[in-house]
Amino acid sequence: MTDSGEQMDVPRCYTTALADGTRVSKTDARIVACGELDELGAHVGAVCAALHKLMETAVPKQAEVLQQMRMRLYDVQRNLFAIGARVVGAQARAAFDWTKATAVLTADIAQWRQCGIRFGGFVLPTGSQTACSVHICRTVCRRAERSVVVLQDRDSVEYLNVLSKYLFHLALFINHVEGVDEIIL
Repeated sequence: MTDSGEQMDVPRCYTTALADGTRVSKTDARIVACGELDELGAHVGAVCAALHKLMETAVPKQAEVLQQMRMRLYDVQRNLFAIGARVVGAQARAAFDWTKATAVLTADIAQWRQCGIRFGGFVLPTGSQTACSVHICRTVCRRAERSVVVLQDRDSVEYLNVLSKYLFHLALFINHVEGVDEIIL
């Protein structure tokens, strides 16, 4: 708005479209959250590539576990895309079972805990290159979670909260698989 009350034209490059075609500022909370979810999905993709590389030198049993992790992370990427679509108003194209998706991650955490992988105190986000990449995913996930909290999407927030816990335990598990000790604070 100008001092005279006239509407100023906002350059199109400062806006983007929601699923219904409505143009909003690129700083709109929905667009910010969608961008952070997209960033997280890209980081998860980098972890998938790293896991594939690890599989090349792993013993068969270990390679099978790494492949299962990769498949789970592909599901995570799909879920992040669904949350992003939901955030920008494309719920019909973004339907998935939130309860099941969260339960799957929780079951993996429980399985790793049976292997001795559990929270034993705060750790420095270090270790193998792959584990460090997972820690980056975890921190980006927490940021995306905070952005989605602003939008009051409880199902998505709950999923992202469990996902960040999953990523923490995944980093610990990868360090375990690669024989790298955690640095506990």
